[in-house]
Amino acid sequence: MTNPKLAVFIDCENASARLLLKFFSNKHHLMTAGTRRAFGSEQTLNAWKKFFAKHDFDQVKTPPSVRKKNATDFALVIDCVHKHQTHDFNRIWLVTSDSDFTLLAKHLRSPRTKVICVGEAKTPDVFRQACNKFHDYKMEPGSLATVSSSTSPAVATT
Repeated sequence: MTNPKLAVFIDCENASARLLLKFFSNKHHLMTAGTRRAFGSEQTLNAWKKFFAKHDFDQVKTPPSVRKKNATDFALVIDCVHKHQTHDFNRIWLVTSDSDFTLLAKHLRSPRTKVICVGEAKTPDVFRQACNKFHDYKMEPGSLATVSSSTSPAVATT
């Protein structure tokens, strides 16, 4: 059963496919999301083959002609904002450790839309606090433990 009010966006260039494979296996409800999108270069997305074999995500490839530092980030932001405006999401999951998405998280937050983020322990506090809830995990071989799951104070939306 698909949940059209739930969306998951993955920045494959700033997340671990191996660890997210375990994380998603414990978060079965995420696989009911009506929108599941993963962003990265062709090379990066190829490294995620095992993840995509198990979880059905639309893969959004950054064209080689625009492989600049933030091309994947721009693609994710544009797609996420567009989908947010055209769908009635009540929960959006952003999977990244990149603080460049801080303003996106702030923009998406509203009384009816919760932004839940998943990232590594190194994720800057400014991004963690922009999310309604943040899950971080240890980057140790063979383990995935939720180190903290913090709920941030209200943040004004932009």
